[in-house]
Amino acid sequence: MHHGAVCMRAEIYGVKLQSASKVNYAYHKTATQSTTGWGGPPDRAVDGNRNPNYDTGKSCTHTADSDNELWWMVDLGQSIPVYEVFIVNRDTNSERLHDFLILIGGSSSNGGKSNPVCNSVKGPLPSGIGTSIYCHQSMMGRFLTITFDNHGGILTLCEVEVYTKGD
Repeated sequence: MHHGAVCMRAEIYGVKLQSASKVNYAYHKTATQSTTGWGGPPDRAVDGNRNPNYDTGKSCTHTADSDNELWWMVDLGQSIPVYEVFIVNRDTNSERLHDFLILIGGSSSNGGKSNPVCNSVKGPLPSGIGTSIYCHQSMMGRFLTITFDNHGGILTLCEVEVYTKGD
């Protein structure tokens, strides 16, 4: 005899269920950069704050003006198959983030600049919004580096998020 309790089992076949949210593997991980200028430490790019305004958002990194060998790197804590890198560019001086490389691998020496290339970006990223950049194929690595492709300047990033293909 049942006393108001109902037991039910449901099975769905042939349907891939999507997760409610992606896992950002860079969130609150240790970030470093070649130099720091204008009060823009490297950990701002992994703080979860996508605000693109450098002054009011207090969430963007900034290298020193004189840095010609610049890089920004995040230690993901373990080697993962990186597929997507989501980058938020600042809303002012956004032209600074142009012609850069995303590197992924197991080395942290020299800011990870000897690691293999996930993708190279030509031209500037759009101002004040996020852009997804995909590796040509998933790449295993613990260290993700962003560096300019054969030019100097100022590297500033408002958020960097790292995802695997399954996310």
